[in-house]
Amino acid sequence: MDSRQQASAAALRAGIAADALALGRGIDRWSLVFAFLALLWMALQATFSVTGLLFLLAFLAAGAQKLFALRVAFDRRIFARWAERWQHASLTGQTADAVANDLEAFDRGLAAAGMRKLGGEAPRGLDDRIGGALRLLRLQSLAFVIQYAASVSAALIAALPLPA
Repeated sequence: MDSRQQASAAALRAGIAADALALGRGIDRWSLVFAFLALLWMALQATFSVTGLLFLLAFLAAGAQKLFALRVAFDRRIFARWAERWQHASLTGQTADAVANDLEAFDRGLAAAGMRKLGGEAPRGLDDRIGGALRLLRLQSLAFVIQYAASVSAALIAALPLPA
């Protein structure tokens, strides 16, 4: 595979990763709705109950979801930018190590910003970075599932008639 084909293939993989990570935006929006409902319920209830604990769990899961959502959004923009750069490089013939140079420059930039340590290990390749970003999306989804399950459980318990 020549350098143009490599850059084009990397652009395609980065673009697919960016599109997959865009799903995190919808998860984040729904999470905000459930977090608001949980917070509202906790504010209206002055008593300690199982329902209150479940809504508290939902609210804490929303916080975890938000942390993952921020990182997923950051990664989505990076992969989208790489996809655009590498596609342009493959079309214009400016592909001489474009992918490797961008990945290395990105790691240096993260290190300069204090967001990553540069060690003696070999730089991560594109596939490892995509795998890591998709793992963050799965963790974001898991946090939302916990939030949703806790919210629905609390709502169902709250809807049950109280014993006389």
